[in-house]
Amino acid sequence: TKGVIPLLATAMRSLESTESVGEQNINQWLDTFLLSRIGTEMLTSQYMACVAPNRGQARGIVDHACDPTVVCDRAVKHVLKLSQSHYRMQHELDIQIETGSQSGRPNVRFPYVPQYLFYILVELLKNSARATVEFCGGDQAEIRKRPIIVTVGADPCQVAIRVHDSAGGIPFSVADRVWSYMYSTASQNKGASDFSQQGTPLAGFGVGLPLSRLYARYLGGRLELLSLPGIGTRAYLYLKRLESDAREEVPSHSGHSVSIDAPL
Repeated sequence: TKGVIPLLATAMRSLESTESVGEQNINQWLDTFLLSRIGTEMLTSQYMACVAPNRGQARGIVDHACDPTVVCDRAVKHVLKLSQSHYRMQHELDIQIETGSQSGRPNVRFPYVPQYLFYILVELLKNSARATVEFCGGDQAEIRKRPIIVTVGADPCQVAIRVHDSAGGIPFSVADRVWSYMYSTASQNKGASDFSQQGTPLAGFGVGLPLSRLYARYLGGRLELLSLPGIGTRAYLYLKRLESDAREEVPSHSGHSVSIDAPL
């Protein structure tokens, strides 16, 4: 299934250029299609996890004591490995994790699907890592002066994760397009024989940000961006902490999404 997203992106871009289909219509169709796919993927993953041999661990994909700080740490290590390999950097990027909560206790636990949270965080960190390296022109000393900060906070109802970089931000002229599947800030190899060769480990295929927002939305959360051109970008991920609030969002036949009452 890993090849589905690149193939979809290729097909939609071809449709836009050859059939004159509007970007707004394509985005709406992809939102509906991918939201349905997320639901199917979740059900399939849940079934596979339940029938797999139980090695002393809880069955299912939902971790009822998910620690977002631990997931952040995994995502940071993954992106550091990707960036070092892709850019052949002598030193790692500086990515720091800060934690806190309203009660003053650093440990936050809530019911969530860790694999979805990991995917969202990796996409956000990849964007910040690539932007930081490119903004600094590969200068190792300058890169170290611009750490990427991941902050985890929570109150009794929600968990919030912020990814903050100092990589120049997003120009106002394209700020509204960052949620489009047809837009990517990454340069792509136009001479590549197929789309799978055009993406890079850090840039992906230009659909990571809107797809991450769908993953967050699917379980009642939201993903927002706040960018200051010339300074940097902050991504805010808000997740429902209460099971009764984290309702699955599914598309209706009209193309609009609706929430159903079954909690996680």
